[in-house]
Amino acid sequence: MYEIELTKKGMTATCIEAIIVRTEVGESRLGIGIIMAASALVGVWGVTCLISGLSQVASMQELFRSITIGFTGI
Repeated sequence: MYEIELTKKGMTATCIEAIIVRTEVGESRLGIGIIMAASALVGVWGVTCLISGLSQVASMQELFRSITIGFTGI
């Protein structure tokens, strides 16, 4: 847990008191770490699927048709 204290030097002339803000930094870093790890796994899986799909294409016409079907669902 960190405390951030603003003094008169860092405030405007209209503010009289110092402001103390308490934030829980450790828990937010853990959450961001979990989200980043999950995003990395999804990204690696997507690149793997892309490489697998490109390696199975016989011609450019089939590649274009497959991409069109993938985007439109038709």
